[in-house]
Amino acid sequence: MKHTRSQCACCKQVFAGTKAFDAHRVGPYTRKQRKRRCLTCKEMRLRGMTQNEQGWWLLPAHQPNTADAPDRTDRSLTA
Repeated sequence: MKHTRSQCACCKQVFAGTKAFDAHRVGPYTRKQRKRRCLTCKEMRLRGMTQNEQGWWLLPAHQPNTADAPDRTDRSLTA
């Protein structure tokens, strides 16, 4: 899978795409408070983010929940 490289000017970490980049920024968007910050590497790992071979941060892979899983008793899926 090809990713677009996004590097943060604040923390210098590299992300595989804008969604991963956006996920590493937390806090309010208000200009007066200036409390928006980057997650630490530890915080990103705790949120399930990983790094690829190039060291770029990736979002966690989709983990299907029970709503995504087919009902094993539904015979139409096996017919």
